[in-house]
Amino acid sequence: MMDYSKKSIVAFDLRAENFRVTELGNDICDNIFDYDLIEVKGKIALLDCWECFTGQNDLWILENSEKEEWKSRGIHIPPQ
Repeated sequence: MMDYSKKSIVAFDLRAENFRVTELGNDICDNIFDYDLIEVKGKIALLDCWECFTGQNDLWILENSEKEEWKSRGIHIPPQ
C-alpha cells in the first residue's frame, strides 16, 4: 500500500501478522506525482505514470529492503 502523504510504502506480512514501513528515498519524494506500485522480478517497484503520454518513464526498484536502497531506471513504454 502506498502512503503518498508520508512518502512511504507499508507492507503487511499476513503469516507473521506484522507490518513494515519502507521510506521512499529523497530522489523519489522530490519527483513523485503519479506512481503505480508494481513487482519487478520479485521486488517492489514504483512506475512513474505521470509521463505515460510521452513514453519515457522512471522505474524505481527497491533493490535492498533492509537498507531501503532504491535504484532508478529509465524505461520506454510506447503510448497506447
